[in-house]
Amino acid sequence: LGEKQDALGCLDQVEIYMNEKHERDEELHGNTMSDLGSGNDFVFSEDAIGPAKDKADIKNRSQTALTKSRHIHSREKAILSSRKIQLLNDNPSKEDERCIDDQLSSMVDLVSKKEESTLVETSVEKDEILKLTLQTIRSVHVKRNMSGIYRGGAALDPYRLMFDKLSKSHQLRPFVVLDKLSAILSIAFGVRQRKLEHEYESIDQEALILADQYLSSFKRDNALTTDTTLFVDTNNSMKTELLNVAKEQFALAVSLYHSWDVYEICAKWASMLKDIHETSKVSPEHGEDPILAEVLSVLAHSLSMIGSHAEGVKWAREAYEKHKCVNNLATLFHCAARHEDADTLLEFDNALNELSTSDHDDILEHFPRFSNSCVENEAEEGGELLLGVQERWLNLQLRSKNLGTCLDKKTVCESPSGHSVLDLLCAYLENFEHVSSSQKDRQKTESMCEYLGHIVDGVLRLLQVCRDRKQEKLTGRRKKKNTSKENSEGSIEFDSIWNDTATQKLLGDRSQCVFVSEALWNIGNQLMTASVLDDATYDSRALAADLFAASHDFILMSEEEEGTRLSKLDYDVKYEPERFAVPSFNDASATAASDISSEFSAQCLLLSAAVTVDYLESSGRDQSSANSLLRRTLHRLAQSQQEFELNCRKKAQVSKMIALLTMRCILGLGEDSFAFQTCNDGLCATLLKLHINDAVASDEEFLILKQVKSMSDSALQKRMIHTDRVLTKLCSDMLQKSGAYVVGGISLGDLQRKMIQSSVSVEEAIGVFQEIDDAVKKAGTGKDGTSYSAGDFAWFTVEAHNRGVQLSTVGDETHAKTFHTFALNFADFSTNEVRCYKQQMMNAFTKSVQKLDFPKSMSF
Repeated sequence: LGEKQDALGCLDQVEIYMNEKHERDEELHGNTMSDLGSGNDFVFSEDAIGPAKDKADIKNRSQTALTKSRHIHSREKAILSSRKIQLLNDNPSKEDERCIDDQLSSMVDLVSKKEESTLVETSVEKDEILKLTLQTIRSVHVKRNMSGIYRGGAALDPYRLMFDKLSKSHQLRPFVVLDKLSAILSIAFGVRQRKLEHEYESIDQEALILADQYLSSFKRDNALTTDTTLFVDTNNSMKTELLNVAKEQFALAVSLYHSWDVYEICAKWASMLKDIHETSKVSPEHGEDPILAEVLSVLAHSLSMIGSHAEGVKWAREAYEKHKCVNNLATLFHCAARHEDADTLLEFDNALNELSTSDHDDILEHFPRFSNSCVENEAEEGGELLLGVQERWLNLQLRSKNLGTCLDKKTVCESPSGHSVLDLLCAYLENFEHVSSSQKDRQKTESMCEYLGHIVDGVLRLLQVCRDRKQEKLTGRRKKKNTSKENSEGSIEFDSIWNDTATQKLLGDRSQCVFVSEALWNIGNQLMTASVLDDATYDSRALAADLFAASHDFILMSEEEEGTRLSKLDYDVKYEPERFAVPSFNDASATAASDISSEFSAQCLLLSAAVTVDYLESSGRDQSSANSLLRRTLHRLAQSQQEFELNCRKKAQVSKMIALLTMRCILGLGEDSFAFQTCNDGLCATLLKLHINDAVASDEEFLILKQVKSMSDSALQKRMIHTDRVLTKLCSDMLQKSGAYVVGGISLGDLQRKMIQSSVSVEEAIGVFQEIDDAVKKAGTGKDGTSYSAGDFAWFTVEAHNRGVQLSTVGDETHAKTFHTFALNFADFSTNEVRCYKQQMMNAFTKSVQKLDFPKSMSF
């Protein structure tokens, strides 16, 4: 307290000195005027004035010097009063408050007296006395209000001193109103900083009332469109200054309330600021206006947050049209998401097309905001809208040139969006699984699946590029030896994609690669289940097949080792048809599996092949596209076969699936010669062996036999004659090896009839009849139901007899005798109708024998 009094005492001494100096200047001016009247010479303290000077000039110069001296005195007096108030305002007593009011009155008097001076400033910004006075009043007003809040009493309004001195039409009055508005906003900030919640509403309403009053007068006396008593001066500088101050204060209010999430009040302030911009006509009516667009964007967001969704979307669209930037797009998207607008994604796509640049990085930086808007506004923190945003996010990220360049050059930098590619893919797949489980709209499901396929392919393409980067030779680095096999690229070595920091920041890590593989497996199974339901809207089995294959690729990429280029990814074959391969059913393998493959990776490819074959047999796709898929499926089967052999001990069931799927693939291709060759290259032998193993295991369902018979019928329908013959023979061998003659409607007799009819040589037909003859000798007459029926024997007897007669006619008695022998052997088991002709058969047999013996008995 003592220091405070000492400081005030010093200021009082300064005031005495200032007043004495001011009195001397006034006295000097009076003497000058008196000397001019009497004609005496004189010397003024400011300048030396010679006797030759004109008296009028001397008078003017003296008056100017006095005016300047008075202005300096007023400024120094205002500064002195401000310093006193600053001291008194520190924990003031009642006496101090009275002194403060006196000093404020003195400062206000200085402002009003200055208006009479010829040195009045044309700009408030340059008016030091007015600025200092308003600044002092503002500090006192804020201090008193904050102190009054704590004390529970009412505070005096120091602005009343200014308003009492300035008339309603005074040009400075609007500046005072805006300054008081600034003080109230400072109070609002203070009470929130101290969390005085009971005072929020009253102060907020006071600020709004004052702003509304100012805005009403502003609209009535528009500074830039009318000439009223508010602006009697023709100079527009002060008009423009007032407009700028108003915008600044209203923008401050908008910013404060928006940061406090007080959206209802923020919307009112934003609406008033919009009116100021529009009424002032400073902003262009057409074209871009970034400032007004930002105001409209805040207005739209605030309206949306208080539930006025339609209005929010309306102003958000106008904000975007005023200035097409990503920030305004984010607001538009947020408002549309809260409004649940069906066209949100369509409008979003159009805007992205307008804003997209070559590298997309400027847009990618804002995608977390779009994603957060979806999470905040959709049920269960995500859904279709979030999935759409994730799709576009990944699509732009994969197309980013900067991303590709950084990965290729291994430049360590942050991802444009702050998230790695695998980060985004993991979140996207998790949400896709959630959304697709409840999606019933066919068009949406189809669009979702199409996006998923493109995204998975894009990520694999990026992984493939990283995988194929050549390894840099580093001095002093000891290279890892690769003793397993020679690299397919010669002596070139390749880096592991997971070893460098750039890949980890931009692409992700191994664990995420494993997560993606598992997620693709789950989604593939989910799509398969949905496709076979009675109310299925979309057959997504083709995508499911590709997802299983992609799951294989991701799991292999997660296990990549340094120094070895993975050349067995399914993705490689997808776009390189010349790498087409077929499963091998001989000892020599057609492909070599990667030593980092696993049973899971093999299962992925096998399931992918199975789903593709099922899909193609029921989809009705054109032959060209179907053939492309079938060739890729054969390659998947070949690779799966090798991976299973490398990782799985129990291969019987797997071999059965691979063999049957291979057969279905080659039949689907419809190439008779290729299918015939594949069957003879070990496929039929493998199926026969598997069938025998099932028979030994007492499998009475004969699944392999039934499927082969179905494939044989399919081959016949496709006019694959050679393939049909070999499959019919396979079915016959299966029945004979299992000791059965009729299984599930498949009759050995019917098969052998077909074989006899399709035989292309006498020897082939004799071979079939010989099999029948051997079976008869082994099984008997068939009365116990384990051999051929009487009808079968009747057909065989007649067919053998007719063939013998035909051969005898052309002179081939050797083969004719053989056929007649078969006919006689089968005749006793035939129907009564056929047995009646046994004597004729015997006669034909005798003639053939005689013709064969006749040349031997001839003598000359």
